[in-house]
Amino acid sequence: MRWLLILPLIVACDRVRPPAPAEKAAVPMPAPAPVVAVTPAPDTAPVVALQSMPDSTPAPAPDSVVAVVPDSAPAAKPDSAAMAKPEAVVRPRALIIPASLAQLPPDPENEALDFDGVGAPVLPYVSHGDCEGARCSTGFVALACVATNLRSAASVDAPIAARLPAGELIQVRRDLHMVEAGVVLVKQDYDLEWDETPTAEVARGDTVHLAQGDTIFVLRSAARGQWTWTYRGRVHDSGEFWATTTRRGVRRMDSDIAVRRSLPRREQWWSVKRIDGTTGWWLQSVSGEREETEAHDELQQVTRNGADACAKGKKRV
Repeated sequence: MRWLLILPLIVACDRVRPPAPAEKAAVPMPAPAPVVAVTPAPDTAPVVALQSMPDSTPAPAPDSVVAVVPDSAPAAKPDSAAMAKPEAVVRPRALIIPASLAQLPPDPENEALDFDGVGAPVLPYVSHGDCEGARCSTGFVALACVATNLRSAASVDAPIAARLPAGELIQVRRDLHMVEAGVVLVKQDYDLEWDETPTAEVARGDTVHLAQGDTIFVLRSAARGQWTWTYRGRVHDSGEFWATTTRRGVRRMDSDIAVRRSLPRREQWWSVKRIDGTTGWWLQSVSGEREETEAHDELQQVTRNGADACAKGKKRV
């Protein structure tokens, strides 16, 4: 009976009991923000390196993320090689040739070559406005690269007429002086009807009858392998018929026709005229036997643009 009386009270109390609190939904933890680190590269440019997310997936860097080097971080020194500016090329200024030097006087007329009683040429002989070589210009304006002396005549024994200071512009005419003739001896009677050229043999316009024991006097070089010579009072041009080539390619000055005994001696003198009218002579080169050959570089021809006139002389020295 007692339980019957208490049971309604238990049921009523159970109806007014507050409900149990509902379980809250699990809230995911916020993802950690990507960490930005700045590491200097060898070329001092900042490189952005991103650390990986916990799931090892690399996190993309937002477009708005800018890597900034803290003020306290030491600034990298710029590469001196990269910062160095290329050196300016210094070009020599073109020489201004005065009007009085622009036009050269005409070359003197050459006299005929004389011969003695036995048909040998009378030397020395001067060929005005003449020179040897592939690039042979007879009249031009020149520059004194270094100070040099001018002779009163075309002779190394002539007194000094004037002294040119370095940098002076002068007017020049080249003269070829044939001082001594070279000697070629004829070994057998021979009719010279052909000329040897670098590529072939061509028929001569005149036939020269050479007699055994006669002497040929060589005067000058006309071109590579070509010479001007005299025989019995007449001037001729031809190739080196007194030379042969051996099997080894050596050029010997001895053939079945003739043999060369000596080379001619030639001197190239410059007739110099200064802007004040003073004149003089300067020896530019000597050609002949090996011990006689020499060349000088104190004076140099001025190029068309007037620049680097003395470069050739400096390289030679």
